[in-house]
This record gives sequence, C-alpha cells and structure tokens, in this order.
Amino acid sequence: MRANYQNKTVEIIVRDDCIKSITSYFNENIRYLLIADERVHSLYGQYFPTIEDFYLVKPGEGSKTIEEALKIIKFMLDNNFQKEDQIIAFGGGVVGDLAGFVASVYKRGIKYINIPTTIIAQVDSSIGGKVGVNFEGYKNQIGTFYHPEMIIVDPSLLKTLPEQEILSGFGEIVKYGALFDRQICTDIMKERFDISRGIYRCIEFKIKITEIDEFDTGKRQLLNFGHTIGHAIEAKYKLAHGIAIGYGMYLESNNEEIKKTLEAIGFNFNIEFKGLYPYIAKDKKIHGNKITLIDLKELGRADLREGYINEFIHQ
Repeated sequence: MRANYQNKTVEIIVRDDCIKSITSYFNENIRYLLIADERVHSLYGQYFPTIEDFYLVKPGEGSKTIEEALKIIKFMLDNNFQKEDQIIAFGGGVVGDLAGFVASVYKRGIKYINIPTTIIAQVDSSIGGKVGVNFEGYKNQIGTFYHPEMIIVDPSLLKTLPEQEILSGFGEIVKYGALFDRQICTDIMKERFDISRGIYRCIEFKIKITEIDEFDTGKRQLLNFGHTIGHAIEAKYKLAHGIAIGYGMYLESNNEEIKKTLEAIGFNFNIEFKGLYPYIAKDKKIHGNKITLIDLKELGRADLREGYINEFIHQ
C-alpha cells in the first residue's frame, strides 16, 4: 500500500513475520539510529544485527516528553549523526511519536522509518504524519506533521503484547468500526474478528482520510472521536490510550452498540470518571470556547458538528 500526501509518498508494508527479515528493508549504505522501547528491544532486538547505534526508552507515556526528545538529540549530536542518516522507530505509539518528532527537528529534518509494534500504532498512530510529545501532563501539546519514508507493519509482533495493550488496541479498532464500518463491531461482538484482516482494513481507512485531509482541518477530525473525553481520562486516571478512548467514545455518544462492542472485548463500565473538565479545557482542539465534535448517527456513519467546551462542564 501507499499513502500519497502533499510532499511525500509513504510506502506501507503489511506482512506477517517480516520482523525475521527486517534488515532487508534497510539500505546498507545508510547509518541508522534505532530508537526503541526497552521491552520491545529485549524481545526483538536480535533481528537488527546490522544496526550498530541504538537508543532505548522506558515503556509508557512517561518517555514521550520534550526532555526525552532533547536527550536523544544530544545523543545524536555527541555521536555525530548527519543530515543524510536516518532514524528507525521501533515500538508503540510513544516511540513512534517521539522518534518521529526528533526526526522532524534534528538538523531541520532527517528521514525515518516506523516499525509499529502495538495494535494502536499499527492501525492508527504510525500513519498520517502526526508526531510530537506531551508537556506538563497534557497530551501532544508540542508537535508537528512529519511523515516517515516507510511504515512496516508485522501483525506477528502483537503476540507478545500485554493484555492491557491488546485491550487498548481494540479500543482504537472499535473507533474505526464506529466511524466507517459497522461490520467491524459486529464481528467483534460475534467473536469472529480476524486481527490481521482487521488491521489491514483500519489502515485502509486511515490512509483514505489522511490523504483527503492531511493537516487535520476537515474530515480527518472524525478520528478524534472519543478523544476529547478520552484524553482527559488518560491524563487523570493514567489508563492506556485506547482504553481511555473507548470510554471516551461511549461517554461522548451514549451509543449502546459501542458499549456492547467494548464490553465484548473486556471493558468494564462499572466505573465513574469525575473531575475531567480541567483536562478537557486544555484540549488543543479548542478554539475560543468552541470545539469540533463527532456526531455519531449510527455505527458506521458519523459527521462533524460544532460544539462548545461548556458541554463538558460537569465531566
């Protein structure tokens, strides 16, 4: 597959077990810096024998900071990385966002390759060019749009994901079903969902909408479904991203089919979230007191509407 953007065509490879021959995708004449999650590197680092330079970060959102980005930049300067060198991001959404952000600013931009290792990163965050870091506890406050040269998706990497990461990833998959294809939700509820085929389908949706609206000024904002409340839940309650977004989708839509789909994959709705408004008020999508929200007509059919931040005052 290819995603064709304004100034870049991104090759997207989806292939089971390609991690075992991953170095065949690299140019032996290029110097690479592998930026990886410590846990992911401990499991799969042996598949990168030709990569001599690597920088490891601790798992989790705590690594997605401007301070960590500056540490990587200092490491690259200290080790004489040049404009023609490249970064390989190997990990989940945190690593992809962090490494992509560093690539976008180091020497005013160097090339990078993204190898996402979580469901969320494979179906969503690795595609579309959004890179950045959190700041003072608030999500994605510093960032830009910067596309990788290539995205390599290997569904076999998901076999070693912790249970909470799988649940988190399915929260993001349900988002695509809710927005674009109710069959995804139906298959999940009837326990006949195929993960590899589902990943491919979600990637197709992500490519299509980001090609239409690369810089998130129109229809791409549909992908923010669940994120206004979800990011607040994630920040306050420290839940995994996709889990927080799952709860956010239901709280923003009150759609019982979404609730049933999420319950089918293990979500517990005997939870009450309070005190979210201060976090929602910091949402980067707010303009004045207005915010673009998603109006879910039914599963598989959604549109954008203009809302007001005061709608969330009691959250």
